Amino acid sequence: FFASSAINLHFFLGVFLHFITGADSLRIVRDGKQNCPVNTGELRNSIQHSIEEEGGTLAGYVGSNLDYAPYVHQGTGIYAKNGNGRKQVPWAYYSEKDGKRHVTRGTKPHPFLQDAVDANR
Repeated sequence: FFASSAINLHFFLGVFLHFITGADSLRIVRDGKQNCPVNTGELRNSIQHSIEEEGGTLAGYVGSNLDYAPYVHQGTGIYAKNGNGRKQVPWAYYSEKDGKRHVTRGTKPHPFLQDAVDANR
């Protein structure tokens, strides 16, 4: 389900998404999509859930298979959660979208799934 070369949010955020029921996972998906920042809608549309059996116990997972999802969720650069961002700031990148060079110090986190989990505890 989340397997690919993409980083999934379950792996990135840890096991807090583990051991949720089907109904819980649907509520977290719903609230996560409502909380998710939207540019093109691709990230919001990628939020999914799965229920798997692990050793006789049902485990629910919620996440995204997009490579950039963890960076939106956790932030980057000087703003990254837990100080896990790039320390060499600012840095520059080229955007194919607008054909320009941009300089950044990072982006603030948007913990849309963590907020959804917290709201459904």
